[in-house]
Amino acid sequence: VWTLSRDSGGHDASRKSIRQSCAEFIIIVHADMRLESLAFTDKGEVLLWSVSDQPCALLGGTLSCTVTTRMRNRVVTKSRPVQWLLEPVDEHTFHRVALGSPGQSQTIHRCPAQLEQVSPLTRMMARS
Repeated sequence: VWTLSRDSGGHDASRKSIRQSCAEFIIIVHADMRLESLAFTDKGEVLLWSVSDQPCALLGGTLSCTVTTRMRNRVVTKSRPVQWLLEPVDEHTFHRVALGSPGQSQTIHRCPAQLEQVSPLTRMMARS
C-alpha cells in the first residue's frame, strides 16, 4: 500500500506527512499486477476508486495499464491508459513519473496500512 507525496520533491517526507497522505490517497499494486487507487474524503469514505481493467505490465521500471475510475459507484473514466516510470529510492520510497503528462513527477511512499484493511478489490475477491 503506497501514497503520493504532497509535493514533487518529497523523497524525505516526515512520517506524519506520509500518514496524512495515506489517509487521503493510496495506491495498491496487487500480486497479480492489478492496480488500484483510492481517494478518501475527510471522513475516511471512498471518494474515487480506480482499478485496472486487466493486470498491468511492468517492463524496465515502466508500469502500464488501463484503469476505470468510479466516483460514488458511477463510472467517471473508462479504460484510461496509465503509464508510470518507477525508480526506486529505497525500500519504502519510489520516484514516479507519469509518462505522457509533462511535469507529473512525484514520490511514492509506503503506507503502514494493511492491504486487507483498505482494498475494496481484495474484499470483493475474498467474498467470491
